[in-house]
Amino acid sequence: MNWKHIILTVVSVAAIFTTGIAVANSSRMDVNADSSRYTTVNRQKKVQKAKRAKQPVKVIKSESSVTQLSKSEGAAKNWIAYQESRGDYHAKNPTNPTVYGKYQLSRAYLHGDYSKENQERTADNYVYGRYGSWKNAKKHWESNNWY
Repeated sequence: MNWKHIILTVVSVAAIFTTGIAVANSSRMDVNADSSRYTTVNRQKKVQKAKRAKQPVKVIKSESSVTQLSKSEGAAKNWIAYQESRGDYHAKNPTNPTVYGKYQLSRAYLHGDYSKENQERTADNYVYGRYGSWKNAKKHWESNNWY
């Protein structure tokens, strides 16, 4: 846990006790400096996701998902899945209905096939095409709260 997460957690706990409002995900809160109000959606993150959606993604020419990952690659992949959906293949995002599943992939990338196999294959293709490895994708996620 880095210092930003610690500060956000402390701020979140203070918000819970002072306002009586439970915060579902303290690690994604940011403070709006102009009004000192707490928001759960980072505006900059929305802009970055919109830009990312318009960028072409290099797809690996493969019919199957990567079957053997190193221990560190597997750990990074599992970490991202936990951050995105707590590992739920049926996860829906209430703030962004265009993404779905364990890795919160664009429904357009999934082409209507929401099976576990297709989600794994598509996530691998996306990550290896965009970042080169799950470890690099994790580093990006830690810096930007998205991958």
